[in-house]
Amino acid sequence: MTPYEYMDLSLGSGAAAMTMVTFGFTIMSGYLLVAYTIGAKLARRQVYAITFIYTISMINNIASHLSNVVGAIEYGKLAGEISAEAAQVWTIGTVSTVLVVRVSIFIVSLWFMWDVRRNKA
Repeated sequence: MTPYEYMDLSLGSGAAAMTMVTFGFTIMSGYLLVAYTIGAKLARRQVYAITFIYTISMINNIASHLSNVVGAIEYGKLAGEISAEAAQVWTIGTVSTVLVVRVSIFIVSLWFMWDVRRNKA
């Protein structure tokens, strides 16, 4: 393959990673909307069911996001090995930053539901 093709794969993987971010924020927004609007009115089992579905969805989303970022890094490295002019777009620091930020947001959203439930009238 040519460096161009590897860089195209790298940027395509990066775009897929960004798609996973938007999908993750969509899932989280729905969870927070439910927590804010009716969280205090939900029965304990309902909260467990919603939180279970949300957790599984977010774990899958974060794993897919990280997989795409790692793919982007690998394709960028392959392009760089063929041609020194091929720019490396992603770094391994990106993976750790993505993981820390996404997991932190997930934990804060779970805390929000817990806080709404704890303060119910």
